[in-house]
Amino acid sequence: MAQTFSSFIIKSGLVCSLAAIYTPYAAADSKLPDERTTIRTHKGFCLDVQGGSLENSAKVIVFRCHHGANQEWLWEALDVDANNGFWYRVRNVNSGKCLDVQGGSVAPGASLIQFDCKKNAKNQQFWLKWLVTDDGFVDGNIYSRQSGLCLDIKGGHDEQGGRLIQWTCGGPAKDNQYFRMESRDNPG
Repeated sequence: MAQTFSSFIIKSGLVCSLAAIYTPYAAADSKLPDERTTIRTHKGFCLDVQGGSLENSAKVIVFRCHHGANQEWLWEALDVDANNGFWYRVRNVNSGKCLDVQGGSVAPGASLIQFDCKKNAKNQQFWLKWLVTDDGFVDGNIYSRQSGLCLDIKGGHDEQGGRLIQWTCGGPAKDNQYFRMESRDNPG
């Protein structure tokens, strides 16, 4: 049985202040566990590969959570750097394709899609700046390695069908850039 994020963090000795202070993954033993997750928005929608598509360039949107495989993601640790901790490739369970900033763009507003996973593609590498909540979940901002921008719900419209893009990071007050990682063993 896969461990939950909260049990992983406690077992790893990474219990941190819950005063909404971000603590980046920085130590080699603090990577996310290899397990299926859903990624929820602040209003409770899930990141979803539109229509359950198996094709390259399918859009990633927010959609009512139904826990289908097109809403499940695996965080695959790639490497560590001194400033940011672990970089991850985020793979969709349904298609096996990776979360991707379309065209490798570094511009604010570029869409997030799924695409064939490429070994060293920095537009498919992400970092999670996180905190542990009172209820034991991992919440935070997701940064693109290619651009340094944050994943964002276009126009701040956290509603069914909202598009996922990258945008200038706005900190924890920007609800449309704030996501919750939920283990499939610990659904909310």
